[in-house]
Amino acid sequence: MYHMLHVAPNQEETALISTIERVLEKFGHQLTLTKAHQCDDLQYLLLKQQYNFVSVSTSYTPGELFERINLMAEQMRREKRLVPLIYAVNWVTPFPTLLGTHWGQKVGILHSLSSEAEVTATLQRLGELGEVVDLLAYRSLHSRRRSTDP
Repeated sequence: MYHMLHVAPNQEETALISTIERVLEKFGHQLTLTKAHQCDDLQYLLLKQQYNFVSVSTSYTPGELFERINLMAEQMRREKRLVPLIYAVNWVTPFPTLLGTHWGQKVGILHSLSSEAEVTATLQRLGELGEVVDLLAYRSLHSRRRSTDP
């Protein structure tokens, strides 16, 4: 069971979340998704549950995004646990906001047009799929499966 916290101002990035869910299912994992909109929600949810990764929308203004990332960083410092951060880029937003951070080399960038292979590679790099698989073999298997589907 993978617990993901999605921090977004509204019900967006559903295509990205669906792709993440499909990738995790292929690796035998189930996704439990929790959504936060306001900072109060975020703070409460971070205290309530330990997440495998957090995705944060780039639709926030720079100040709003900084406030949310800072809140997450403070909570993780208290817990002495770094949860991987995924920026969820929303291409509908005219000026997506990405704040510069190295987040302990546990930061990724995905978007609604990300392929399953891209999501797989990002989650593996972040250490969220455990053992790294050969993506060429994965793509080959995926292509064969697709060609045999009716």
